[in-house]
Amino acid sequence: MSSNARNVAMALFVCLMLHPSAVLAEETAPVYGFLFENDWAGGRDENYSAGWQLTRAIKRKGTTPHDRFLQLGIGQQIYTPQKQFVAEPLPDQHPYAGWLFGEAVFVADWGPAKPIDTIGVQVGVVGPWAGGEEVQDFAHRLVDESPFNGWDNQIGNQPGLQVHLQRRWTSMVWREGVWQADFQPMVSTNLGNVLLSAEVGGTVRFGRHMARPLGEHRHQPGSSGLAWFADQPAAQKSAYAYMTGHARAVGYAIWLDGRPFQDDIVTQASEDFVYEFEGGLSLPLPLGNSRVVMSFLRRSRTFQSQADPQGIGRLSLMTRF
Repeated sequence: MSSNARNVAMALFVCLMLHPSAVLAEETAPVYGFLFENDWAGGRDENYSAGWQLTRAIKRKGTTPHDRFLQLGIGQQIYTPQKQFVAEPLPDQHPYAGWLFGEAVFVADWGPAKPIDTIGVQVGVVGPWAGGEEVQDFAHRLVDESPFNGWDNQIGNQPGLQVHLQRRWTSMVWREGVWQADFQPMVSTNLGNVLLSAEVGGTVRFGRHMARPLGEHRHQPGSSGLAWFADQPAAQKSAYAYMTGHARAVGYAIWLDGRPFQDDIVTQASEDFVYEFEGGLSLPLPLGNSRVVMSFLRRSRTFQSQADPQGIGRLSLMTRF
């Protein structure tokens, strides 16, 4: 895929993201979201280095008694080793890799005391076509930091197709006026030539005016959610803290194991099991119909020679206009 072809494909996807009514009619006012993840919160620039995503989510009230949501987005993830100034291959560290994708997420909320189902589809590319080196170099120039020197060793070009399936339940454990607490067990799986995994976990929330739990906005490989909030006075007062724990069985991850049937320069065997713990806050913003979600994630080793677990900071901004 040439750079021109990649730009045209992304332009077409952006047009669909801005005008999704052809896919889901009778939309309510959309919510625009921006997600940013970075390992700065863990104090190290290594392994999963950074990720971003732009999204547009809409809701439709159908003829059946459940709510349906559609979120379209474009995003990128960047993976790098620990030693940034070494140009030679580093066989004991995380491979260089970029993953650029477009995403469509469909969510069905079946109503109180019933589950919430999510189906997500990602189409994109891994390798130099994903532009990981260019984006990281640009970001480092902005903050006056030296670039990573080993991008010639990155995982090669590979088109990618991913399907994500998730079911989430909700159990109200306490309520007193506008204050409440709930627990959300979930199961999910990722299928495709980029990631094969299965996950179980749960989330505990505590706060006021909490809406139905559609999940926090985050990148794969973890459980997915929507950049969405209701356009109601109570929703604009909603504020809560949450904690999550997840256990994931990993069969294959292209940013570690490399491309199937290809000889990439540096690869690492994925750990069979990865564990994550996350804590965060979801708050309304004082100006406009907007929200912010801030969180910190602790992820166990994703490959055997990884020195330590990794800390990742997340910031998600959502607005309706």
